[in-house]
Amino acid sequence: MSCETIKIYKCDMCGAVIDTQDDAVMRNCVISSGYYGVLVQEYNPSYDEEYRTRIEHASIDLCPSCADRATAIHREVVPTEDGRSCHHEYTWRGDAE
Repeated sequence: MSCETIKIYKCDMCGAVIDTQDDAVMRNCVISSGYYGVLVQEYNPSYDEEYRTRIEHASIDLCPSCADRATAIHREVVPTEDGRSCHHEYTWRGDAE
C-alpha cells in the first residue's frame, strides 16, 4: 500500500486555494519559503506607546490577486549602454502605468 500526502496552500488574506501545480499561478503568488517576507504594517500593543506601529516582514502565503494588491513598488530592469549589465529603477506602481 502506498500513501501520498497532499498539501493544500490557502491564501492567508482571502482564503483562496493556491494551485501549486500551475506554473503561471506560482510565478504570480507569494508562497512563504522562509527566506524573505512581505512588508506589512504591524500594530503591537505590547510595545511602549511610541513603538506600537511599525513596518515588519511577514512570512505569509498570498494568492496572485492578494500578492498583486500587496505590491506597491514597481521595479524595472534597465540594461546599461554596453548591454553587459543592468541597473534597477524603482517607482510607485501608479506612476509606472
